[in-house]
Amino acid sequence: MKRRLTILAIAIPAMVALITSSVAAVAAQNEEITYEWLACGGILEDGPSCPNTTFASNGDSIEITGAGELTDGTNSASGGGTFVHKDADGNVVGDGTWVATELLNFKTYGPSPETPADWRTGLARIRVDLMVGGVEVAEGILSIGCRLPGVKLPPSLFEGVKLNIQDGLNFNKVQTEGGMPPGGVTLFIEQ
Repeated sequence: MKRRLTILAIAIPAMVALITSSVAAVAAQNEEITYEWLACGGILEDGPSCPNTTFASNGDSIEITGAGELTDGTNSASGGGTFVHKDADGNVVGDGTWVATELLNFKTYGPSPETPADWRTGLARIRVDLMVGGVEVAEGILSIGCRLPGVKLPPSLFEGVKLNIQDGLNFNKVQTEGGMPPGGVTLFIEQ
């Protein structure tokens, strides 16, 4: 009996410590972190020109600029910007504004040893409303990809934006040259 009590006296504190560390690990995984996101808008003084440009399979393009915040661990996204839709010949089909309505998901791949400590590489997918003259004309999903130097990244991660318009065009072709997109850059900044 005494031996069992001794074993329990040792085992119970060890189990409590294990449970406490497991709870702390889960809490850290679910920690809410806010990031500022930028889709061009003068991120770098000597960098590529704005806006971010992405193309649909029919040759149409959409130019996008914007800024806002997102909170990892929630579905919270705010902000917005402007867009210009052009046909394959470069003629303006429409232009207006867009606003972020919901964060669908966000994945960060961490900081770069070659940039400021609060800059992050990552991929966000945000539900957006597109408006012309203040009237909503479409909904879509805006993907914002940011690649920073010196970070191990999946090959599928792009620099720039993609926009899939619900029941419309899918602007999913990001043009890049030498690792830098000629149509703009993006960035996530941990707050």
